Amino acid sequence: MIIQKDGATLFIDDRGATISRFQIGSVDVIYPLQMRKAGDNVKLRGGVPIPFPWFGPWEGHLQHGFLREIPLMPEPEYNKGTCAYRLDWEAINPILPEDFGYPEKIRMGAQFSVDEGMLAQQIVVHPGPCDPDAPFNAGFHPYFCMPGREAVVRVGRKEVVVSQGNFKLGHHIQIDGPMVNTTVHIKGLGTLTLHAYGLLGRSEAKTLIWTDDLDYLCVEPVLDDVTLFGTKEGFKLGDLSKTRLNAMGYTCKVELEN
Repeated sequence: MIIQKDGATLFIDDRGATISRFQIGSVDVIYPLQMRKAGDNVKLRGGVPIPFPWFGPWEGHLQHGFLREIPLMPEPEYNKGTCAYRLDWEAINPILPEDFGYPEKIRMGAQFSVDEGMLAQQIVVHPGPCDPDAPFNAGFHPYFCMPGREAVVRVGRKEVVVSQGNFKLGHHIQIDGPMVNTTVHIKGLGTLTLHAYGLLGRSEAKTLIWTDDLDYLCVEPVLDDVTLFGTKEGFKLGDLSKTRLNAMGYTCKVELEN
């Protein structure tokens, strides 16, 4: 699907409701989805995958959860500049990992909107009859273009400089605290103001900074500590009812360099 408004264009792949590209005018803000060499392998890089219902891997299960392999259904009605998706249960049922507490339904929708210089993305989750102890460590994985191969990220009082020789490629930097009013100045692109909300705006949330190739930079809102990604510890599906929140999302406001 392609949605456009006020000079902004958003490209969405129905599989996993993954953003494959985001442009303002002819300028790429989100690094276009493509296969890239990563170490000794060639891997998919770019876009904005939605890690769901977890972020990290387990042996025998898909990296970043099962959503990214599933075609989602566009909602029948959407306005210019906005769209919504929902899970296709015919596709998801055969691959649900029963040993991780997802034997039946988990209803999920993804929503997107674009405006002049602005991208917003969120997911809404209804657990259904799943195991309340099932791991739920979802988040977003945006790859921002870094044409000048340098960036400065400010999250609260923490500042991280990403450049050649100053950043260990493939290494996550975790900042304890949500991605709220975070600024990312990217040389050659401009300044991004990022704001996470809902579950991702809670004080327990984290912000991850990562890249394995200085052509792009990931500044990621996540629920739990990166050390918990490969475990069943941390946030649980049943916590959604305790918090009375079932939505999580972020906004990205873009000011391009002149």
